[in-house]
Amino acid sequence: MEFLKKNFDDFNIYARIIPALIIGLPTYVYIVITGIIDFNIMEIVRNSIISVLLISIYYRVIRNLGKRCEKKMYDKLGNKPTTIVLRYSDNNFDEITKTRYHKKLNEKIDGLKLPTKREKETMESDILYESAINWLRNYANSNREKEYRVYQELKDYNFWRNLYGGKWILIISCIIFIIIELLKKNYENNIIIIMMIGIAIFSTLFITKKTVEDKAFDYAKTLLEVCERL
Repeated sequence: MEFLKKNFDDFNIYARIIPALIIGLPTYVYIVITGIIDFNIMEIVRNSIISVLLISIYYRVIRNLGKRCEKKMYDKLGNKPTTIVLRYSDNNFDEITKTRYHKKLNEKIDGLKLPTKREKETMESDILYESAINWLRNYANSNREKEYRVYQELKDYNFWRNLYGGKWILIISCIIFIIIELLKKNYENNIIIIMMIGIAIFSTLFITKKTVEDKAFDYAKTLLEVCERL
């Protein structure tokens, strides 16, 4: 029961299991279509077991790949989006709103003194911003019912991050199945090739780095807006 609670809670289902199912989509499509065409029950059962094992592998692999993509994103942006949105140099919030948020965070967190807009922001400023964000994140997590939108944005970001992390597994799987069908020279099964090409094109167009960045900033902005209710 504890295992189920840990691995099949709302967050894991949305942010990890569903992306794993999407990454495994070419395999499932191939199994279903070839099973219908060949009508081989034993092959369908065998491949279904393999699919379940693949999902359990993808479940773990894509999170690690997603975290790797996340680190590259942070390096490209210069810091975490949650830290960036607190900077005066960032324009996701206007200066007046940002000053109000800084003031509220300074009041709530003992010993914190975030820079004013007249002060030059340095690397030390980012350390202070990250400390403030850590406090704000813990507050939002401890008040999930009140700050449910923060939780939703976090799930959404992790979903796209993990999906993007496994993007090339998805595309390479499509290519492998296309090659298999072409080598068979059984052109009656062109439906499989068409489906794989469709999935690969969809992956290329819609699972993008830009989407992950946008979702990261959506979460960061929603988290910072918690200041309005402190």
